[in-house]
Amino acid sequence: MVNNIISASKRTTAGILPAVVSNTRILKVLTGMFFILLSIQFTAAQNISKYYTLTNQGDHKLYFIYPQSGFRSNTDKLVFDLTHLDSRDYVTFNFTYTNKESLEVDSVSFIYDGTVAQLPAQRIYTEFKSKWVHRIGVDIPFEQMQAFFRSDNTPEICLSSNGGKKISLYIKKGDWKRVARIDGRILEIITLNKKQ
Repeated sequence: MVNNIISASKRTTAGILPAVVSNTRILKVLTGMFFILLSIQFTAAQNISKYYTLTNQGDHKLYFIYPQSGFRSNTDKLVFDLTHLDSRDYVTFNFTYTNKESLEVDSVSFIYDGTVAQLPAQRIYTEFKSKWVHRIGVDIPFEQMQAFFRSDNTPEICLSSNGGKKISLYIKKGDWKRVARIDGRILEIITLNKKQ
């Protein structure tokens, strides 16, 4: 009888042990997933005030979004910043474009979600530092700039010269998610502040 009780307890313990081990594994996996989700939420909720400045200009507010990169061709890159005075209905998209050739850019196209917004460009300066450095500005309607940064698909920026040359600049999906999240949120802040 004692042998029957011992063998029965071994069978019961043998059946419980894998369940305990499996529950421990599940607990470890769930704990790991919790910390991953927590870190993603922390990253998504980070303070974006470090990406722009806000200064008062009389009765108005001037927003400057610090330079960002990501758009590039095979050999060239574009670094841009945004400026917006809340009394105006446009955003100034200033950018520095580095290239092996000098280029007279007369228009810039923002291509996103089936939309092509072609706008006149204004050269701020051009200089040579082992490559040609072009500083160019474009005024884009505020709503159009917001729509550009709301694009789920990676957009394209196309530079056109009066000589007919076109240069397309693309951005990687991961870079676009970061840029769109930051700039989209700042433009949202500007919109909310205008309603006050």
